[in-house]
Amino acid sequence: MKVASVDEAALAVRMMVPGPPTRMVLRAAVNADAELVDELVGKLRSAVGDLRIHRNTVRAFSRTWVEQGISNLQAIARWPSVAALGDRFAGMPMVIVAPGPSLARNIEQLRELRGRAIVTAFSHSLKAVLAAGIVPDLVVTVDPQDVRYHFADCDLSRTCLVNAATVHPSLFELPAQRFLTLSANSAIDDWIFDAVGEEAVVPGGGSVATTAFSLALRWGCDPIIFVGLDLSFPDGKYYVSTSSDGEARARVDSHGIVRIEGWSAGFQAMKAGGGPTAPTERAVELPGWSGGVVPSSFVFSLFHRWFVERIRALSDVTIFNCTEGGAFIEGMDHRPLADVLAMLDGEVDVAGELDGAAMTLDASRTAHIVDHLTEYLRGLRRSRRLARIARTVIQRGDAGNRLPGLEAGLAAALQPLTFISLLAQREVDRAHDVARRPGEAADYLAASASLLDTLLGTIEQVEPPLKAALERLGPRRTHGRAA
Repeated sequence: MKVASVDEAALAVRMMVPGPPTRMVLRAAVNADAELVDELVGKLRSAVGDLRIHRNTVRAFSRTWVEQGISNLQAIARWPSVAALGDRFAGMPMVIVAPGPSLARNIEQLRELRGRAIVTAFSHSLKAVLAAGIVPDLVVTVDPQDVRYHFADCDLSRTCLVNAATVHPSLFELPAQRFLTLSANSAIDDWIFDAVGEEAVVPGGGSVATTAFSLALRWGCDPIIFVGLDLSFPDGKYYVSTSSDGEARARVDSHGIVRIEGWSAGFQAMKAGGGPTAPTERAVELPGWSGGVVPSSFVFSLFHRWFVERIRALSDVTIFNCTEGGAFIEGMDHRPLADVLAMLDGEVDVAGELDGAAMTLDASRTAHIVDHLTEYLRGLRRSRRLARIARTVIQRGDAGNRLPGLEAGLAAALQPLTFISLLAQREVDRAHDVARRPGEAADYLAASASLLDTLLGTIEQVEPPLKAALERLGPRRTHGRAA
C-alpha cells in the first residue's frame, strides 16, 4: 500500500486487519527530513495504540452491546434522543464534572452554577456531586457494564439521565425525572437509531468525558467548562474521594506498569458479573495544569491527545479547564473556577428545554422501530438461507461456480445488519486477512466456511431477542401498515 502523507499512513494502520501489528520497522532514506520522520513515528505509534484499544473493546463488549441495545429498544422508543434538543442549548454554558481527584478543590463552588449553566456529571462523578449538595441537570453514562452501583442511594428525581443506547437496561429503570438517549459507540450503536430514523450520533474518543464534550459541541454550548478532568493520579489518587470508587489507588511497579488497587465492593461485584479485566497500562507523564509534569497512564494519554486534536480543529467556542490540577490540555483556557464563575451571568432553564424537546417526540416513533425490526428479521432469515446454501456448496466442492454469487447476495443481505459483523468480528477479520494474502484456494475456502459457521451461530443468537423486542413493542407492521 502506498501513502502520500503522514496522516494517510496513520489511517492505513488504523484500518489493518485482522489486528494491529506486533512490530513495525521504519526505514528512512538517508536524506529524509528528520522532523517528518519523528512526526511519522509518533503518529504510527498512536495509531497502533488506538487500533489495539478499539479492537479489544469491540471484542470484549460487542455481544453485550448488541443484546443490551435490543433490550433497550422500548426505552429508546419512549424517550427522546439528544437530537430532539436541536439548538435549544446553543450558546448556553455547560459545566462537565469529571471524577478526577482534583474535583475536591472546587466542587463546592459548583452550587453557584445551578440555573446559570448546564451542570453535566458522569455516573462515576454523580455521588461526589450530590455529596456536595449539587443537583446535576444531566448525568451521562456510556459504559455497557452494569454500573448501577454508581447510582446507589442517589436522588435522581430532579435529574435527566443521558444514556447510550447500549447501556445496561437497568439504567432505564432508575427513578430519574427524564431520560435522553444517544449513540456513543459508532456502528455499535448506530444501527439502533437507524431503526428510530434519527441521527443521534455523538462521536466520542473512548471515554465518557470525550462523549460529554462532543455532546456539548453538538448542542452548540458555549463556553464549555471542565472540572475534575485530571487524566492523572496525583499521589496515586485515581478518583475524587467522594465518588463511587474514591478509595481506588494507582500503583506503578518497577517495570513502569500502572495497576489500580482498592476498587469498591460495587466495582468488584460488577466485574464478577462479566466483562473484561482492567487493562495493564504503561505509566507515562503529561504536562501539568500548573506546569511541570504529572503522572498518567497510556490510556489517559490517548484521551489527552484526543482532546488536543479535537480542539485544534475547532473555532468560535471557548473551552475552560478549571480542574486546577491534573494535566494541561493544549487548546483549553486554564483558569481557576472562581474566575470563570464570575463571567456567567445569564439564566438557563434546562428542565424547560428538556420538557420542550420531549413534546416533539413523534407518535410514530414506535411504529418506525417495529417496521425496521421486521426488516431486520427478514434480512436475518435471508442471510441464514444463503449462508446455509454457501456452506453446502463448499462441502460439495462446487464453490468455484456458485460461491461468488452466494457471497455477493449474502453481503447485500447483511449490509443493513451491521451489528451481525460486530458479533463475528474475529472471523470476519480472519477471512479478510486470508483473502488479501496469496495462498491456496483451500485456505480461502476453509476461512469462508469458518466465517459462515460463525455467522449462522450469530443469527441463531440474535434472532430470538429481536423477535422478543418486536413482540414487546407491538404488532408487526409492513411499510407502515399492520401486517
